[in-house]
Amino acid sequence: MLLSDRDVGRHALYGPVQPSTQSVQSGGLTRRALLAGAGGLIATSALPTGVWASGATASRRFTVRALGRNIGTQTNTVTRQGNQLTSQVNINIDVKIFGVRLYRYRMNNTEVWEDGQLVSIDAETRENDDRPDRVRARPLNSKLQLESPRYTGVLDPTDLATTTYWTKAFLERETWLSTQDGERYDVSFNAPEPTSFSVGGQPVEALRYQVQGDLPISLYYDLNDEWIGTNFEVRGRSVRIYAEDTSQPLAPLWFNA
Repeated sequence: MLLSDRDVGRHALYGPVQPSTQSVQSGGLTRRALLAGAGGLIATSALPTGVWASGATASRRFTVRALGRNIGTQTNTVTRQGNQLTSQVNINIDVKIFGVRLYRYRMNNTEVWEDGQLVSIDAETRENDDRPDRVRARPLNSKLQLESPRYTGVLDPTDLATTTYWTKAFLERETWLSTQDGERYDVSFNAPEPTSFSVGGQPVEALRYQVQGDLPISLYYDLNDEWIGTNFEVRGRSVRIYAEDTSQPLAPLWFNA
């Protein structure tokens, strides 16, 4: 989730998010927010499905880059126990000039999923010294009771995704929930575009998905369906979020459940 959706837009520089028109070159980096060694690489195809179902945890760290410098990090940690999956996102952004902090952004988000459906969210986002925004969802019969700055009410979780992006399965869903403020986005996607994307300073083959509708951003997944980065613009400035490595695969925790 690196800065999630508009999480990113407001996520740091404030202002509406615009899709980035900057092409991704081999060795280039990418991102999301102003406003994770070959030695440990696991071939997911060699792992039996039962390994994931019995319990596993994987984590990935991302770098957030804007204004020509690295300005923060995002860490996604996913844990599976049986049919329940917990996703945790921690984002830390600090924009400084000559040692003076101009902007600070913190997000901590925990989501629980069961059988592919969202059953709870606990998220807190703080910009600078402002009061934190909190998003909280709990099961209510077969629905979700949501409390957030943007919306308080009951949601149908059937076709719902969140702005954490970590599983490619979210691209099959037409409604995304902002983990920053609870806003709901209606989205669609262009056909994927083959490209190259830098992970840990090395170019990898990837697919670029341009999100259309309420959330105009570019999402990048490698050929193993691992989310490796995001690209967008805030007030005409390019913001990039890119994985530092993919030694701990996240995708099998969802797809091989």
